[in-house]
Amino acid sequence: MEVGSTRKNIGKRSGNKVRSGLVLTQFTISIAVISATILMFLQLKYIDDQAVGFEHQNKLVLRVQGADSIERIQPLIQQLQDSPAIRNVSLVTGNPITGKYNAAFEALLDNSSGYNLEYDYIRVDENFIETLGLTLSAGRGFETGSEAELRQVLINHAAAEEIGWENSIGKTFTIGGGPPWTVIGEVEDFRHDDMHSRIKPFVFYYDVPDF
Repeated sequence: MEVGSTRKNIGKRSGNKVRSGLVLTQFTISIAVISATILMFLQLKYIDDQAVGFEHQNKLVLRVQGADSIERIQPLIQQLQDSPAIRNVSLVTGNPITGKYNAAFEALLDNSSGYNLEYDYIRVDENFIETLGLTLSAGRGFETGSEAELRQVLINHAAAEEIGWENSIGKTFTIGGGPPWTVIGEVEDFRHDDMHSRIKPFVFYYDVPDF
């Protein structure tokens, strides 16, 4: 009888240890999940609270591909512009956040020397700056229907600062020894990479596809 009683007590203690271990494991997992949720919330709040330099809310991007879709884009734009729920519509080649391009140009400095600058860029129409909510800090934006705009650009402050242009309006640069491009406007810096990288030079070219 004594031996049997001892074995039962040992079994009970072993079961209690297993249950205690499972409870501790579940408690640890719960703490880890709650901690991860709080961390994710804080990261999203941090991103939302940061100044990104443009209006990132209430934006819809439609990617148009294929000849048939491109032919119908102008009627689509007109329908969107006629909607009272839509403030602005813009046509762009690329995306400043996820679909930008990279190139380099040679800027002409005041002492007649050159400065090679690597930069990101996209091609936009005259409505893009207002549609994205960028801030024009100097000069002007693109104008509708002007062929002269095809040789003019907008740059961000980071581009002007790296080149050393205190007043970038009217400054010129060339690409591969070609004809000059003229800066007509400068926008305040905006985030087009991750939140921890320095803001790189950015250029907006005027380009309205001929449909």
